[in-house]
Amino acid sequence: MDDLDRLIHHIQGTCLSIEQAVESLELDPSIDWKDKLLDRNIELCGVCNWWHESGELEFDEQRNFGVCEQCLDD
Repeated sequence: MDDLDRLIHHIQGTCLSIEQAVESLELDPSIDWKDKLLDRNIELCGVCNWWHESGELEFDEQRNFGVCEQCLDD
């Protein structure tokens, strides 16, 4: 498993910051991990800040970010 796969496995379904996850996995902090996560369709819900697959988020045009199903129901 490469470093990005390890990060995805570690962060998806959590509200960890990228910095926390990178530190706990001892990954290179100089890499733009957020960009790499986006390349693999992993991003934050703009409301709850939990990591999801991009396809699980509904884009909210008024707020200009993706929202997970659970937050849409609130």
